[in-house]
Formats: sequence, C-alpha cells, structure tokens
Amino acid sequence: MDFYTSKGLGIKSRQIWPIPNLANTYVDVLLFRSNSFVRQQARGARELLEPSHQAGAGQVDAQDALRKFQSQTGGAVKLPDEARADLQRLT
Repeated sequence: MDFYTSKGLGIKSRQIWPIPNLANTYVDVLLFRSNSFVRQQARGARELLEPSHQAGAGQVDAQDALRKFQSQTGGAVKLPDEARADLQRLT
C-alpha cells in the first residue's frame, strides 16, 4: 500500500496496521494545532481588551472624585478672571 502527500512525499507499506496509526497521528497533530490557535486568539483578545477595562475603571474613579468634589464645593468652580474671559470668548 502506498501513501503520498500533495508534495510527493510518501511511504510504502505491505501491512495495513500503520494506517490507523497514521490517521490517529494526523488527527492528534490537527487537534494540537487547532488548540494552539484557539489559545493564541484568546490571548490576543484578552490583551486587546484589558487596557480598555482598566481605562473604564479609571473613568469610574475619576467620576467618583468629581462627584465628591462637587458635593464638597456645592458644584460650583470659581475660575480665575483670565480663564473666565477665555471661556467666554470660546463660547
């Protein structure tokens, strides 16, 4: 029995017993590669999403600090005269 790949590589055997072993090895390699690919994709997605999650937590902290500041000062911020003039000119 002869087995050849698309690149011309092959084996010759007069016995049938290597066929299940070859098939099982091929399936094992495919499973390993697909699992490896899935792990790489998951790692990439996690690395992509982690900074945005951390930024969201920082935004929540900033909003809490702003609420605390507004409750302590009554919500009003007194701007210096120069900044007030710039703000009026821009709006």
